[in-house]
Amino acid sequence: VTLFLAASSTAWRFTSGIGYEFPAGLTIALAPGERLILTSNIPAFNTAFTVPAGTQVLEWTTGGLSNGGEAIQLGRPGPVDANNFTQYVRVDRVNYEDSAPWPTYPDGAGPSLSKIAEQEYGNDYINWISSPASPGDITPGERFSDWATINGVTDEDSDDDGDGITSLMEYAFNTNPNVANFASPLTVTASGSSYSLNYNLSLLRTDVNFVLQSSPDLQNWMTLTTTSGIISSTEQSRSADLSTDGPQRFHRLQVTLKP
Repeated sequence: VTLFLAASSTAWRFTSGIGYEFPAGLTIALAPGERLILTSNIPAFNTAFTVPAGTQVLEWTTGGLSNGGEAIQLGRPGPVDANNFTQYVRVDRVNYEDSAPWPTYPDGAGPSLSKIAEQEYGNDYINWISSPASPGDITPGERFSDWATINGVTDEDSDDDGDGITSLMEYAFNTNPNVANFASPLTVTASGSSYSLNYNLSLLRTDVNFVLQSSPDLQNWMTLTTTSGIISSTEQSRSADLSTDGPQRFHRLQVTLKP
């Protein structure tokens, strides 16, 4: 993603929360899975944190974020209006708070407010958790590489216990990769002319992405929108409601390691 629109020579910007427009002269671009740091004070930030090699760190100078809550919105350049002013199209938005149902510990002097899954909607408290600050990196938690070493796993695509579940799937759903104990992580519940697809997501496995998909032919896959639900402080549910009308469909749950 390039945070600049060459056709109109305008850059992406924050349209609420802070006053910041990405520098057009640098043509900021993000590779898949890449993270970018935007801080109000680079020297102070560098004193407090060490970021992964190659992480871009930029500075904003206008506005600030309230510990009590703030609406932050990122926009990309869109069409111009009748007065020739550029209109900005919302890319994502979060209107966070420091009171329930939002996580209450991130309140200025403690943990950070961290998004559980980057591809999910930002303006929903259920997609955020309280965690130690890890700017430029994924939310702290167990890592697949550490789990693999402990369990003698050498390949994320292997199936050492022969139960039909890959090592990465075993990790994602907290099952034993050395004991055959097949249980489908994706369940289907039918009700009249509709059905739902459901799976549970562990908040302790912060280095994996979950994507629920559908296909009419096992070749062309479409990502499904899911609804989140709280099970416990360490586990959430994801579900998609579908109709039985129309042609047959195939479904799969894709689990990948985050870049």
